[in-house]
Parts: sequence; structure tokens; C-alpha cells
Amino acid sequence: MEAKLIITIGYSFSDEHINGIIMQALSNNPEKKILCVSPAPRGEDKKYAEDKKREDVRIKLNLNKGKQIEVKLEGAKDFMENSLNIEYLKSLFPSDDDAVF
Repeated sequence: MEAKLIITIGYSFSDEHINGIIMQALSNNPEKKILCVSPAPRGEDKKYAEDKKREDVRIKLNLNKGKQIEVKLEGAKDFMENSLNIEYLKSLFPSDDDAVF
């Protein structure tokens, strides 16, 4: 509940119990974020696919439109090996210079 960032990798948001826990964590603080890492759908425009995934997550978590949901369309292996680093995590919180990662 105290984490500033929740990272999901390949989670479908189909488990209502887990969704409830995530919703509770995010609703307590609008500064918290969730990062959804998911493979990019083939043949779809990347921006469209990101927006679609963001809206799907927003609906499943019953969140207001806002800046709590980040989407990274990338396979789990590529994300873990190439994207998951301090610089990327800091980029998710541009106004928080004091963030400790």
C-alpha cells in the first residue's frame, strides 16, 4: 500500500480480488501509478494500442481518467532486460526529484 509504483507484467486484470487490492492502493493517493507491461498487439498502431490498454485497465480498476496508468507495450523479457532501469522509472515521476528507487 505504500509503494509509489505498482508494476504488472502480463497481468490481464481479470482477477477481481487482486484488482480490488490494486484499486485500494491507487485510490488512497492520486500520485501513485500503475505500470502495465504487456506485449504489443501485432498489426495495431502503437499509440492506439497504448490508449486502448490504458482505457481497458482504467475500466477494470474503476479509476477516474488521469495520470495514474502508464502502459509499456513490450514483451516481459525485453522490458526486464532493456527498459527496467532507474532512468525509466524516474521518467514516470517527472515532478518528484526526491524519489528513491
